[in-house]
Amino acid sequence: MDSSLEYQIDITHQCALVTYHARPEFSEWKATMDLLFADPRFRSNFAIVLDATRVPNPPAIECVGEAVRYIDSKIERFPMLRWAMVAANASSFRVGQMAEKMVRINSLRTFGSVKEAMAWVVE
Repeated sequence: MDSSLEYQIDITHQCALVTYHARPEFSEWKATMDLLFADPRFRSNFAIVLDATRVPNPPAIECVGEAVRYIDSKIERFPMLRWAMVAANASSFRVGQMAEKMVRINSLRTFGSVKEAMAWVVE
């Protein structure tokens, strides 16, 4: 596997599932997100589920700040966009909660399982 993360678009649930295989550098994360947003199957009413359950180490605080700025940059074009982060453990969950407080609008939530995250994005 060459990439630390990959995405799949779920038309039925109107979301994209981004699966982490390792903790990516921000530049790789951003490149993957840019590909996702450019994918013609992705729609403005879709949600994004970031599944990091396979990655036990939390992201660096600098990367969290960069990701929050990226998320905020999408608000104008995708005002209904919801982001669900799925954490592997308690320390990653706390970092996710910190990111929730940093975004400009209430568009980001942290979960302990993909099932919980999917339930939130499809409600």
